[in-house]
Amino acid sequence: MHRTNILLKVLLFGALGTLFIPLTAYAQVHVGFVGGVNVATLTDDDPDVVGVSSQTRLSLGGVVDVALGRGFSLRAEPTILRKGAVESVRVDGVFGENEFLFSYLELPLLLSYTFGPGPVRPYLTAGPSVGLFLGTDDVVLHRPGGVFKADMDAAVERFDVGLALGSGVISRRTRDALRPGTLYARPH
Repeated sequence: MHRTNILLKVLLFGALGTLFIPLTAYAQVHVGFVGGVNVATLTDDDPDVVGVSSQTRLSLGGVVDVALGRGFSLRAEPTILRKGAVESVRVDGVFGENEFLFSYLELPLLLSYTFGPGPVRPYLTAGPSVGLFLGTDDVVLHRPGGVFKADMDAAVERFDVGLALGSGVISRRTRDALRPGTLYARPH
């Protein structure tokens, strides 16, 4: 990974953290880690592409949750994601595969609503999500006669904006420390 990418991550995490410091005097703030599984796929308008399958990768990040009152909270989840897919291609009648794997810093800013005062409370969350391209981890082209690596950094969108939607449950038994849930982010 390039030094500028590491510096960008440090600056973004630091800037995000300073945004919530003034709110701590007025609201209950939870800070923690978020992790899970990311299932990603790509779309490609290339006429040589005959099929695309998704790839599943682990994700890891942080979470800052600021209670706003009456069941609402503002939640930021800066997360490092690896997105990719495997494309089946046919070039000049010869079949092959392209494997893509890219790193992104995903920055969803979510408004959450938690239902009820019970021991297990469901929640819904929605908001904008910004993805910042960090670099290409791997692009491998499988062709008859060999396997080739390709540099795709110049061809990838550096920045995308989308909508994130999610749901889950919060358990009083785990003191809100464990929040199983799902988050779906769709780039524009």
